[in-house]
Amino acid sequence: MTNWANEANATINVPTAASLSITKTANPTKLTLGQLVTYMIKVKNNGPDTAIGAFVLDLLSDGFQYVSSVASTGSYNPATGLWTIGDLPNGSSATLSILAKTIKNGVWENVATVGSSSFNPNPGTNSSSAVVDVIRNGTNGTNGSSGNNVPIQDTGAPLALLAIAVLTIVAGIVMPKEKIDFGVKPTFFIFLS
Repeated sequence: MTNWANEANATINVPTAASLSITKTANPTKLTLGQLVTYMIKVKNNGPDTAIGAFVLDLLSDGFQYVSSVASTGSYNPATGLWTIGDLPNGSSATLSILAKTIKNGVWENVATVGSSSFNPNPGTNSSSAVVDVIRNGTNGTNGSSGNNVPIQDTGAPLALLAIAVLTIVAGIVMPKEKIDFGVKPTFFIFLS
């Protein structure tokens, strides 16, 4: 016989879980001052549930000035770097494109991080970054030298003749200006090998 007095009902609330992933790219990745770069951010909900109140934090680095942005869903605030996506169903994606102008030289890493109020069983995919190299105008980016250098041209004058010309000039400066006659005429020898 069953004793029903020892049984009870319980309600268990299981929180929603949404494994969010994010990827971020920049195009182009090598620029000069004043050029524009496009950052593309993509968020995907890999489930199993809807991501409640999904958002991304993506504040531009100091080397960039915000120009514009386009979000497939929600809105982006460039002052705070907050992209409010809202609820993102299982299997869905959202994208954000940010156009920025380069204002400082350097190598800049820009990080975007995704989150929601749902439990994320895979937090290792919550951040992504893109690196952009901004170089000075007129440099080729390899060694800081101008891309407009002119190579040394062959003059055709042998090095020995140039050495003799330099020594002759130096001898004229170093030798006394007055003629002193010691009965011996100075003789100079130049040995070239």
